[in-house]
Amino acid sequence: MNDLISKRLPLGFRQKPNAIAPRPRVVFDEAAREKARQAFKGFVKETVIETLREVQKSDIKDRYQKKEIQLYKQLETKAKRNSLGEIVKYLRFEGHIKTQTIEKYIRSFREFIKYLQYERQFSPRTIQTYLHYLSELKEFLNKNLLDTTKKDIGKYLIYLKKKPISNASIGTYINAFRTFYKWATYRTNKTTLSNVVFFLTNIIRIKSESNVTFCPTVPDIAKLRETFQNYKKLLSSTPNSHQYQRAVASHAIVETLITTGMRSRELRSLRYDDIDLKNKTVFIKNGKGDCQRLSLLGNTACEALKDFFELNNFKPGDFICPLHQTNSLNYLIKRWAQRARISTRLHAHSFRHYFITESQRQGVSAEVVADQVGHRNLNSTKRYTHFNTEFLKEKYSTIRI
Repeated sequence: MNDLISKRLPLGFRQKPNAIAPRPRVVFDEAAREKARQAFKGFVKETVIETLREVQKSDIKDRYQKKEIQLYKQLETKAKRNSLGEIVKYLRFEGHIKTQTIEKYIRSFREFIKYLQYERQFSPRTIQTYLHYLSELKEFLNKNLLDTTKKDIGKYLIYLKKKPISNASIGTYINAFRTFYKWATYRTNKTTLSNVVFFLTNIIRIKSESNVTFCPTVPDIAKLRETFQNYKKLLSSTPNSHQYQRAVASHAIVETLITTGMRSRELRSLRYDDIDLKNKTVFIKNGKGDCQRLSLLGNTACEALKDFFELNNFKPGDFICPLHQTNSLNYLIKRWAQRARISTRLHAHSFRHYFITESQRQGVSAEVVADQVGHRNLNSTKRYTHFNTEFLKEKYSTIRI
C-alpha cells in the first residue's frame, strides 16, 4: 500500500531511504546583518593595513640596506683613495659610524681624533691632513704604527724627498708624525716611540723655499688697478650689462684682498653686515683657528665696494662674494692678470704676501701687521715678507759704520 502511494506522489515529496534532514534556516534581522558587514569590513581593512605595513617595512628595510651598502662602499673607496681624509667629516659631524669595515680601518685613530678635537682643538682640515699622512705612513711601512722605529721614519722621509713634494709639505708630514708619536708615547710608555719623538723633534730640520716669484710688485698692482678702471670706464655706458657688473664685482674682490691681506676663505665667508664703509673696517668672523679680528679697509677698497653695493641690493646676512671656491677665485685673478699683462703668477694668496711685504716696507711694525692679518706668531709674518735688493740697498746706505 505504501509502495503504491509513494509511486503516485510527486517527485519532490517522495521519501528517499536514509535521507538527511535539512538544516534549519537561520533568519537575520537588518541590524545583525549591518554588524556582520561592518565587522567583516573592519577585519579586511585591518588585515590589509597590516600586510601593507609589513610589506612597506620590508621594502624600506631593503632600500635602507641597499643605500647603506652603497654608502659604506663609497666610504671604503674614499678611505682607500684618500686614506681617511674624507671619513673625518663623518666622525666630526655624525659622531659615530656603525659599519664594521670602517671601524676596523679607523679603530687605531679614533682616540687620537678625540685628542686632536677636544684637547688640541685642531680644525677639521688639520685633522684630515694629519690622518691622511698617518695612513700613508702605515701603507708604506705595512705594519702597526706603534711598532715603528726612527729608522722607519727616516726611510719614509727619504722616500718623500724623492717625490715632487715641497719642503714645506714635508714639514707638515713631520708635524703630523711628531704630534701622533708624542700622544702615543704618553699612552703606551714605549721607549722606542720616545726615540722616534726625539728624532722628529731635534734632528729633522728642513728649510722651506721662498715664494719671492709669487709675490706681486708695486708696478704689478698699479697695472691691475689701471686695468680695472679702464674696463669700468668702457662699460659704464651699459651699467645693466652682465660684463659691467662682473667687472665691478671683480674689482671689489681684488681690492679687498689687496688692502686687507685676508685669506680667500675669509673673503668667501664675508657677509654684508661685516663691512662698515663709514669707519672703513671689516669684521672677520671665520678666521683661521676660529679666530675673530677687526681689519682696516683701504680707500680704494671702500670705493670699489661702494660701487659694488650700489649695483646689488644686499640684505643683512647675505654673502658678498659670488664665488664659492678658491679655484674659481684664483681663475678670476689669473684672467685679470692676463688682461693687465702681468708676468708674475698671481693667485688669491699672493695679495696677502704683497700686503705684508708692502706694509713692513713702509715702516709698519711686524706686531701691527700680524694683528691685521691674523697671525699669532711673528715668525709666520716673517715668512710673508719679500724685500728686493733695491730696498735692502736703500736701507743699508743709511747705516753709518
